[in-house]
Amino acid sequence: MTLTQFCVMAIEALLATAPAVLLIPRARQSPMFDRVLWLATWALAFLGAWNAPTYFAADSALNDLMIVDVAIVPTILGALVGALSINVLLWLLDRFGGQVIEEEVVAEPVTEETHNGENPNTAEQ
Repeated sequence: MTLTQFCVMAIEALLATAPAVLLIPRARQSPMFDRVLWLATWALAFLGAWNAPTYFAADSALNDLMIVDVAIVPTILGALVGALSINVLLWLLDRFGGQVIEEEVVAEPVTEETHNGENPNTAEQ
């Protein structure tokens, strides 16, 4: 595989990654999770784009559109399947998984002090 073929598949993987990540809702919202999700989605889309042409016959009509000896239709289909694989799985886990109970941070009560340094809640009246 040449560098240009690699770049074509990387761009196809990026084109499949953006809609897969942006259109599928997810419950978890954190910057680190989003970065890992984008990177993992792109990696799976690239692997799908790389592997997909082997599943189609060489004389298939899907192999007619070529750019730099890369069959566009099979590779974009593979990229979409790869990108959707992780996102649909995460959506299913969010949708049908158990309720996530997050620990609440309990703040210590704010105590007010009087002008002479005594706590008004404990001072005898």
